[in-house]
Amino acid sequence: MKTITILSKTTCGPCQALKQFIKTLPENKQKMFTIIDDTTINMNKLINMVKSYDSNGFPTIILKDNGKEEVIIGLNLPKIKEFIA
Repeated sequence: MKTITILSKTTCGPCQALKQFIKTLPENKQKMFTIIDDTTINMNKLINMVKSYDSNGFPTIILKDNGKEEVIIGLNLPKIKEFIA
């Protein structure tokens, strides 16, 4: 099963653009996404999660498919669209 986890923060412009993009998708595609941001966990935990993926930026996007994991740093809509197709 494909899943996408987005590590985001509320003051991040690209993060907000990504959230708006997700809202335009059909419901079955929206269910693939989990968004973790500074409204769901504290900022220190969020930063530690981002660092655990060797990232230092937002959004950090984790694509998972049948045990394989790919990390994208920054907004890469073409890659996300390809993954959810």
